[in-house]
Amino acid sequence: MKNVMIIKKDHDFDRGQKRSSLGELKIMAFFLALAGLVFFEANTSLVKAEAASGGAMFNAALYPKILAWVLVLFSSVRLFNISRLYSHSSQTLISSAKKNYTLNSTVFLSTCLLLIYILALKPLGYHLTTPFFMFAFFLVLGTKNVYIAAAIAFTTWLTLSFIFEYLLGVILPVGIFGIGF
Repeated sequence: MKNVMIIKKDHDFDRGQKRSSLGELKIMAFFLALAGLVFFEANTSLVKAEAASGGAMFNAALYPKILAWVLVLFSSVRLFNISRLYSHSSQTLISSAKKNYTLNSTVFLSTCLLLIYILALKPLGYHLTTPFFMFAFFLVLGTKNVYIAAAIAFTTWLTLSFIFEYLLGVILPVGIFGIGF
């Protein structure tokens, strides 16, 4: 009788895991559709506007295409991991589900932080939003020491500011306060 109960629990877990994987597949389909839209626009609208040719400084499609390829790569890796997940025993499924829960909450928090950053970037400017975003992002990703997270965020912000503003001559968003270097 106990064996039947254990099998039932494992079966219930497998059903929950399949439901979770189905949700992940829907999200990956969305990301792949988004990447497809980027490739479509880059090869139609931007070509007609003559903004998708030339070097990196004149190619408006370069950065979106790079991000689209990153989405395709990450989605492919996750699809591979899901397919491996079904080939393991139920005990392995339980341990991987715990890891997936932690990973999913990290992904959700990271996505929320990124959306807040994007929305705050124009009104507040790069120099006010980036160090705080990076600090929060490092904490979400698991940096245990707050001082290390702050130091890395501050150093990265200054380094990127120097590279973009002085070496590349890119004007970063200054926001309502007009802060820029």
